[in-house]
Amino acid sequence: MTVPEYKCPSCGAGLVFDNREQKMFCRSCRILFDVESLGQYEEEANSPLDLADTWQPCADKSRLQASALQDLNALSCPSCGAELAFIPNNPATNCPYCGNGALNAAQPSMLKPDLIIPFKLDKDYAEKALADHLHGKALLPTLFKTQSHIDSIQGIYVPCRLFNCTACAHVQYQAIKKSRYSNAEYDYTRTDYYNVHRYGIAVFENVPVDASLKMDDAVMESIEPFDYREAVDFQSAYLAGYLVDACDLDAGQAKWRALERIKKTLETLLATSVLSYSSVTMQSSSVQVQNGFIRYVFVPVWMLTTLYEGKRYCFAINGQTGKLVSDLPVSRARFWAWFLGLGAALFVFGALLLKVLI
Repeated sequence: MTVPEYKCPSCGAGLVFDNREQKMFCRSCRILFDVESLGQYEEEANSPLDLADTWQPCADKSRLQASALQDLNALSCPSCGAELAFIPNNPATNCPYCGNGALNAAQPSMLKPDLIIPFKLDKDYAEKALADHLHGKALLPTLFKTQSHIDSIQGIYVPCRLFNCTACAHVQYQAIKKSRYSNAEYDYTRTDYYNVHRYGIAVFENVPVDASLKMDDAVMESIEPFDYREAVDFQSAYLAGYLVDACDLDAGQAKWRALERIKKTLETLLATSVLSYSSVTMQSSSVQVQNGFIRYVFVPVWMLTTLYEGKRYCFAINGQTGKLVSDLPVSRARFWAWFLGLGAALFVFGALLLKVLI
């Protein structure tokens, strides 16, 4: 007969049975574990997660065929490799990802999306938002404040995968509760250790994953959320006057990013229920997904990317809600002029103050 060896969930050391407490005891971190709870934990920790085939495409298979959109012209950027498309008679002038203006003709290879969120905010709004954002930034290089630079902002539809599912999470925490009391001679601190389990189920709708390798995920997540209730069935007419980015991240690759976002959300929600302890540390977490399906959607973004002193700086605005994010440089010449001017002003002020005091 093989006797199972139990490991401490906190430190990994072997556990022994404490006859007095009728619990499993870790000699290393000196924590007691209930036998039944420990058995459940071992079962959960050792059960594999089957996530490989849980996601299914949207039920409307006819719109998920990998057919090109024949009414689009295509361009490729020789600098960053971006693949872009546009409706004829609306040529692009610059690559929105690197600012390069020398774009090459290419064969269109865009996948037809299920849905599209049309641009709600026009170019005039985007230009004003950019100008207002730059206003008052004294250390910004002059290049970024010129009207011609602001006029270069472009609207682009970014491809996204939307994940819908029911997710179940099992999370284990080590919790510590400290209490202090005193008598006439000593001050005491009592420390109690707890093995806390949480289980939760949540339904997720429209968890987005940027499906363009050229678009920075941090930028897309910064201008979220998009209101997917306003998404409509795709029609190429919505693309007139805008660029379209290629979907070069397939559903299988995007799935793991979606699972990461779902897992973190569930862990955050369950952690809010672990209360009244001095400290709480998450020891393990497992998530299983059921009834998952995926949709493919275009979302609207206004973008402007500028190369300055060998580094790219990006401004992006949500074309539906107006939420914006930017990465702006500091002009070294303006910084030193400001610094020296401040130093001179402080020197003059100090001299005048000294003269008054004398």
